[in-house]
Amino acid sequence: MIDPAFSEGYPLLAAHAAGVAPNLTTAVYARHIALHQQSDGHWVPMDERPPQAHSGVTATAIALRAIQIYRHPSLAADTKARIQHGTRWLAAASPRDTEERTFQP
Repeated sequence: MIDPAFSEGYPLLAAHAAGVAPNLTTAVYARHIALHQQSDGHWVPMDERPPQAHSGVTATAIALRAIQIYRHPSLAADTKARIQHGTRWLAAASPRDTEERTFQP
């Protein structure tokens, strides 16, 4: 996967919109996304392809929602901590454009 927050996050959000229930496969993808969280709480886009993949704010918001929906039950405490850490980073980020502002809490 080139960019877990986007290349796995968006498909997980689409799966959720389509009604796919959490399962072991979705949990594995969510965990892979979670493990790419930076120490300050955000996710870094690994490729620079505006508009779909360039913003740390967007990457973080997509990653947080994906792990929130599809985390494995055994990782509830870890996921909660990651979500809190990422949400704090999002709230403190200075948006550069309208897209980034729309992805902030």
